[in-house]
Amino acid sequence: MSEVVLSARDVRKSYHIGGKELPVLQGVNMDLHQGEFVALQGASGSGKSTLLQLLGGLDRSSSGSILFDGSPLQIQTPSQSALFRGRHVGFIFQAYHLLPDLVALENVMLPAQVQRLSQTVIENRARDLLDKVGLSERMNHRPSELSGGEQQRVAIARALMNEPEIVLADEPTGNLDSVTELEIIKLLKHLHEESRLTLMVATHDEKVAEAAQRVVCLKDGQVC
Repeated sequence: MSEVVLSARDVRKSYHIGGKELPVLQGVNMDLHQGEFVALQGASGSGKSTLLQLLGGLDRSSSGSILFDGSPLQIQTPSQSALFRGRHVGFIFQAYHLLPDLVALENVMLPAQVQRLSQTVIENRARDLLDKVGLSERMNHRPSELSGGEQQRVAIARALMNEPEIVLADEPTGNLDSVTELEIIKLLKHLHEESRLTLMVATHDEKVAEAAQRVVCLKDGQVC
């Protein structure tokens, strides 16, 4: 078994809405091993998106620990959290989250703009990634000029821009038709195998689960 890169230990997360406490995660324990492809499954409201946000350092747990290479994320300052995300984690979202006024190439380049690299190096890497996801002919198109599948390919390339160790994807096929859905699953699987990415995909899609090496199920805020 490969080494553990990301862990959840008795992770709990609650939100306070209208003066009431809404528990979402209720003692999650799990490990994510280097280079594995994991599907995170569960019904709507089971806490899949919340867990991904905590694992990626986008939010903090109410209690428990998220550990990256054995170090707890919850003790990081906001600037340290931002540095962790920029260096180690790539995110893919259901809604793509591309900036509408930027072309595909510029959207992919965005995560690297904070690095001390030349613009030429950044642009060449973005071009290589867009070529890798099959969009070499669409680099200079804005999101409104791209199909849903093409936008998600841009989002995948963007997630890989900083060469992250971990990629977290939240329902990446949720807005796609069945044909495009299969193309994106095939692409994610290929990128995982080619680059030995550590990949976790939150999904309702059985086809994603079939492509993954392991399935983690959430039910009532716990691993089932």
